[in-house]
Amino acid sequence: MSNSMMKFVSIGSKSSAKIETSTRIKNFKEIYEHYTTVELQEQASRCEQCGVPFCQFGCPIQNNIPDWLNLIAEGSYKEAWSFLNATSPLPEVCSRICPQDRLCEKTCVLNSSGHGAVQIGKIEKELADLAFKEGWVEIYTPNEKLNKKIAVVGSGPAGLAMATYLHGFGYDVTIYERSSHAGGLLTLGIPSFKLEKDVILKRIKLMEQAGIKFIYNTNIGKDISLEKLQADYDVCVLACGVYKPYNLGIKGEDLNGVYHAMDVLVAQNLADLKSELSPKQSAILKSLKNSNVAIIGGGDTAMDCVRTSIRAGAKKASVIYRRDQDNMPGSKKERENATEENADFIWLSSPIAINSDDNDNKNVKSITLQKMTLKKESKNGRAKPIPMDGQIYDLPFDVVILALGFSAEDFKTFHNSLALDKWNNISVKENGETSINNLFAVGDCVEGASLAVKAIYNARTVSYMIDDFIKNKQS
Repeated sequence: MSNSMMKFVSIGSKSSAKIETSTRIKNFKEIYEHYTTVELQEQASRCEQCGVPFCQFGCPIQNNIPDWLNLIAEGSYKEAWSFLNATSPLPEVCSRICPQDRLCEKTCVLNSSGHGAVQIGKIEKELADLAFKEGWVEIYTPNEKLNKKIAVVGSGPAGLAMATYLHGFGYDVTIYERSSHAGGLLTLGIPSFKLEKDVILKRIKLMEQAGIKFIYNTNIGKDISLEKLQADYDVCVLACGVYKPYNLGIKGEDLNGVYHAMDVLVAQNLADLKSELSPKQSAILKSLKNSNVAIIGGGDTAMDCVRTSIRAGAKKASVIYRRDQDNMPGSKKERENATEENADFIWLSSPIAINSDDNDNKNVKSITLQKMTLKKESKNGRAKPIPMDGQIYDLPFDVVILALGFSAEDFKTFHNSLALDKWNNISVKENGETSINNLFAVGDCVEGASLAVKAIYNARTVSYMIDDFIKNKQS
């Protein structure tokens, strides 16, 4: 083992510095500074090089974390990149958006021993950015191409990962994207202060240069039938996400000034991309300025919305959640960032009505909230919110953003015979094949709304199964 490791006793856990709050809330740029070379190697050298690497088990794609940390500590950056890139097709993305505090860093033994976890996510980001800067990032293309064509529907994390692996196996891959930009939620859903658009656009450009084709503004099932797609390709893969938003089911959700999270995030991301906005999207961004904004929800999407609202010029932005901060599903890191940026949090409160003003012009005036208390649930261990008798109150707001999560869209639009599960996600066999021959599905459309890194893992696994499927058909 290298003597450059196991320095966690003498070197403390140190995140890369953040840009001053007063500066960062004025723009949509990423908020973390870069490590210096010394800091990068020092933080990597804290790794204990465990015989059983719990951090690797905590990573959904099983990155060989101790190996590339060791190489970084020794200054062997290019070799470290080869180890990281061997298991992750999008490390520059995962390092920025994965909730490491709930995954690899949570399972780091230094975290439980009181020394503070290795800053795995920040180190990975530095390595990925260096790899792009130095030109080490390549999309593997085999010397011998296979005479088979594959269509991938959707260019989110699952679609990009699937296309990368299938292209690497030698297949001719085309990605169909219904919007005008590739990347799915990575481009249009996740704010630039977490993932600057240039990061994902550089990856798309490399994929195009390698020969992976992208066809935009094409909705399969509407612009092109699934039957037509299957006639043109040997195998088709559905890698679409789930974007149908949940509603509260209360009075006033149809008022002017009530938006779903994706309405807000897409509008702002298109603005960051300097793309043309629809009149509705322009109106949404304009409505946030100088407004009192409420965000309903407790996940990372709610944190994205409150931080976006602050940067868009909201007078005040508040997160309303029916549980307390210890029981919210979102990343602690993102909550801390939001708190630093002056987001307000209204805990243990559940909306029961959204109210218009006295002139009945359908504009939001206030929210009626029910005060909640928590009761420990014996089934799953999560606290259940219970209404408190007589504890109802109103708070004034001008804009309400619903960040309640996402469910499956109507996947029957692809084909009426496509089998769905009880959650209306696409039902698949063990190898990822759907009820329709030669049609596979991966990512959130199968698993339900989840982490990008889990969609990537699913795509990687199924890509090998598709390769076997095609080769077994030929034999």
